[in-house]
Amino acid sequence: LRDGRTSLSDARSRANSSFVRPTAAERRLVMHPAPPEDILPSRKGTRNPLVLVGAAATAGVLTAGFVAFKAGNANLSQTMMKARVFAQGATIALMVGTSGAVVLPSFTGSK
Repeated sequence: LRDGRTSLSDARSRANSSFVRPTAAERRLVMHPAPPEDILPSRKGTRNPLVLVGAAATAGVLTAGFVAFKAGNANLSQTMMKARVFAQGATIALMVGTSGAVVLPSFTGSK
């Protein structure tokens, strides 16, 4: 490379050579190559606040279910656990939908 560092192929060829011991920088380059930067689009802070609301609702329903179980109210506890499953499913659906809405345009080429 132009800035004095060796490329990954240069480092690998030097590391595989029996005559030249690779430098520490070359060993790090072979073991941990730089990740490609063009796999995912840059994040611009577009987060869905409904995911946080869904996570808080899931935690709240779970806590209410535990409190009802501790108090000995089995029917309310069972109802709260069913509600927790629903809230958790809705939160996961929001997460998947949000990630699809963010990543899909980068694959189709639209902005």
